Amino acid sequence: MSKKTVSVGRLLEKANNTLANSVPELVEYRKGIASFISDVLHETGNYKGFGYLPSETNIHGGFYGESGRVCFFVAENLRADYEKAANERKNS
Repeated sequence: MSKKTVSVGRLLEKANNTLANSVPELVEYRKGIASFISDVLHETGNYKGFGYLPSETNIHGGFYGESGRVCFFVAENLRADYEKAANERKNS
């Protein structure tokens, strides 16, 4: 069986998309995704922080996804893979 890899940029795009667009009831799911992608970014030296997404109903604070939606910032060396994955998502 051959070994397959996935780029960190692609993982980050998928995580950011899910964090931004999952249904409100999936708080625990968003926490898990945020924790996972945060660890991946730290371990690969690509962590550049996160920000809360604007929302009329969310009050910012608490852990990722608990009371505000988050988006992780994209390191410059991940940008090409991130944008490619985002374009593929839009075109599918």
